Amino acid sequence: MYPKCRVTIDCSEVFTETPTALDVAAALWSEYTEQHHTIKFLVAITPRGAVSWVSPVYGGRASDIHFVRESGFLNQIERNDLVLAYRGFKIKEELLTMGAHHANVCQ
Repeated sequence: MYPKCRVTIDCSEVFTETPTALDVAAALWSEYTEQHHTIKFLVAITPRGAVSWVSPVYGGRASDIHFVRESGFLNQIERNDLVLAYRGFKIKEELLTMGAHHANVCQ
């Protein structure tokens, strides 16, 4: 269906214990996971199902676009690559500036 697909990406979150330090608690707070403290990472998977890249871990407050811009993911992408992501992942502009493409898939 997507013969030029390089990877499919998504962020995953893992629950953590509630931090005692308020600044850490704020950084780990995630509204997305029903208001829990989490760590979050970006993962890229090839069309054959292999994990090809995993980002550094950030606090649950980090946005999807933060991962794309700050994690080094864009260094893995080449001109004309196609990146699949769910419709809420707003990366089209970042990929277009690199000559790559984006397609939305259902969540």
